[in-house]
Amino acid sequence: MENTQIKGALTEQKCFLKCIESGYIVSKPLFDNARYDFILDTGKNLLKIQVKTSHWKDEEHSAFMFNCYS
Repeated sequence: MENTQIKGALTEQKCFLKCIESGYIVSKPLFDNARYDFILDTGKNLLKIQVKTSHWKDEEHSAFMFNCYS
């Protein structure tokens, strides 16, 4: 597994865990062909969640930078 794949998997799992710790019901697709990483059940709505890994754009931490390719 590539380093970027590991980073992405770790970011996704951290988000998944944080949602569970916050009291939400979280569901993952059975296969990796969905256009989302998981479904967040708020009790009123089902939200499709797509997790992205980012990094600080500058040393002042004034903005995040995302790589918009896969």
